[in-house]
Amino acid sequence: MRSVAPKTQVPETPAAPAPTSPLQHDESGYYVSTQVSGKEIFRRLKATEEGAARWEAEKLLADLRRRMRNLWLRGGVWYVVAKIHGRRISRSLEAPEAERDLARTKARAVIAAARERRWEALDDTKLRKGYATLGELVRVFKAEAARHDLRPLTVTNYVSCLGLVLDKTSVAEVSTELLSEKTVDAYVARKLAEETPANRARLRRSINSTVNQARGLFGEDWAMGAYKKAGLRLPASIEDFRDAFVVEAPLKRYVMTEERKRLLAKTHQAAAAFRGENSDLWPVYLLCYYLAMRAGEAAAARWAWIVADPDGRSWMQVINRPGEFRAKGSEGKIPIPKQVVTWLEELRRRRGGDFILPGPHKTARRALVVKTFAAWMRTIGWDAARYPKAAHELRAARGSEWYTLRGLEAAAKWLRHKDPATTVRFYADFTSQPPTLEVGE
Repeated sequence: MRSVAPKTQVPETPAAPAPTSPLQHDESGYYVSTQVSGKEIFRRLKATEEGAARWEAEKLLADLRRRMRNLWLRGGVWYVVAKIHGRRISRSLEAPEAERDLARTKARAVIAAARERRWEALDDTKLRKGYATLGELVRVFKAEAARHDLRPLTVTNYVSCLGLVLDKTSVAEVSTELLSEKTVDAYVARKLAEETPANRARLRRSINSTVNQARGLFGEDWAMGAYKKAGLRLPASIEDFRDAFVVEAPLKRYVMTEERKRLLAKTHQAAAAFRGENSDLWPVYLLCYYLAMRAGEAAAARWAWIVADPDGRSWMQVINRPGEFRAKGSEGKIPIPKQVVTWLEELRRRRGGDFILPGPHKTARRALVVKTFAAWMRTIGWDAARYPKAAHELRAARGSEWYTLRGLEAAAKWLRHKDPATTVRFYADFTSQPPTLEVGE
């Protein structure tokens, strides 16, 4: 007979729960991780043995399903979902996730009315659908925004700011019911917790800016009309969200300080050397200072944008060009000093090409302005903390020169501001004081 080796005794251990099972196990013990009625559930269990843990998990989930019967969490808001007398009910209960008991009370009232066929007690639209989600709103807004010449980047900023206010990485499934005065108050409270004496003014302006952009989806009559036309239902609390007070913040105004004057003088002196060096930064300086162009405008500018009047005066036309360029703010044209025309003509003869700034594509040309040129300005003394938008300082300085020598109307027109108030706040300060108005003048 063949000898048979005795089998090695292996101590029995509980089999690990299947990955798809709500019952899970880690070094801390057994726990339940699953979803009930749209709500994420995570509970640690007392049981230390698998059999007991399964029994405890089943009892826990059965109890939760009983308590959340006919409830469903969607976009952070509770809905009642039921089928009564052959009629499906799916209605928002206008109760956020934290108020489940309130949602249960409302759900019982809705179901009771439906069982008694008191349909008149229920809004027929609400029986079919609750309030719109932000994702539904955004889709309608994007389609309508193009008709009103709103840039896609602006819409993206609105949505991003809504996410910041709601403290959510994605707002697509969030119900519009969550937008109210309380939403604004909660965001302001979170941000003010970060306030220090050093960042107070900047932080408060940032809070106001974020909330105002978050309200952009509801700020225009055409947008609200588009939602209504699309059949989207919005709660009354939207008006409170639109009108809620945010926070007191000191207005930011442009001031031509002595430090700015000193830095500008150093910048003009240092930039003069670019012409002789045939530097790539020479045309950046010409466009950003003498023509007060934004970084994106300078990067997109072509030689064909320069036109001349019959009297020989030259202008840079910053206008919408389908498939090529979309103007920020108002379209317009900028007067080009005769000396700058000469310098630009020298550049064109030397370099040629379609674009005024060198670079193989728009990204490279923009980087030349916001990175390379900005880094050069930092070496002169334009500190990043005090002057975060380096090249933009030249635009503001030129705007103030126009304001001082040609008046607000010309400055606003050449800076291409839709509202002269923008010019007054951010670009208009006297570079030198005008003469005193004497008696009798």
